Amino acid sequence: IPIYDESKTTPMPKVNINPNYNPFHTTQRNAYHNSLPHFDWETLYQGFEKEKTTAAGVNPLAQTNGGLFSSEEKENVDAEILPEHYQYKQKYILTSVKSGLMIIDQHRAHIRILFDTFLEQIKNKKGISQRVLFPEIIELSPSETATLSSLTEDLQAVGFELNNLGNHSFAIQGVPSEISSSDPISLIRSIIEKSTETALDVKSEIQESIALSLACLAAIPYGRTLTPEEMTHLINRLFACRTPNYTPNGQPIISLISDEEIAKKMKSC
Repeated sequence: IPIYDESKTTPMPKVNINPNYNPFHTTQRNAYHNSLPHFDWETLYQGFEKEKTTAAGVNPLAQTNGGLFSSEEKENVDAEILPEHYQYKQKYILTSVKSGLMIIDQHRAHIRILFDTFLEQIKNKKGISQRVLFPEIIELSPSETATLSSLTEDLQAVGFELNNLGNHSFAIQGVPSEISSSDPISLIRSIIEKSTETALDVKSEIQESIALSLACLAAIPYGRTLTPEEMTHLINRLFACRTPNYTPNGQPIISLISDEEIAKKMKSC
């Protein structure tokens, strides 16, 4: 940085002017433009048509040789993505069969499965019991106590654990594993009530009544959403039953719409 010195005279600034300069002179203007670097503006639009084509909906994968998958690979991918069964209105399971479309009532299907399971457990006395954390107390009338006494053996065979506390009171200490989420007091009262109403005397009929009561109360309700795995498991268990078409009390479980019926309905539309 120069230091100011009072003894020295500071020179006045000078401006050099070209008196011959004419801004409208053609030669001088072209000389200025020629001094600018050349830029090819067309390079900005390279690839624009390609992007426009893609944006218009043309799939770039369709232009490749063979596409993303071969035909065999595509079939395998589709088979993995498509589910085997569909749930309709959280009530029915739809599945494709060779002859058409099969409709399965999910609640009734589970009743059939549980009925067969409970009945086999009662007859073979191989019911699986699940202990409850806090035993529940059920209080009965003298007549209900008498009915329960006649059912105790079969109830224990299916998985109930009852402890007689006296004065017509019982502690429920265990329930069948299949119905662990249900209300055990309501279940036992329902079984006693049904047994009293039907006045069953034959041992096999009593066992079937117990199995059916438990199955109806513990079956999958309407309105419950099922996963694909649950639907597959339910269908496999249903067709493992001896009579998968009907519930124990005769209600239909399965309905089949043939390919011919579907084709006929589509033609009439």
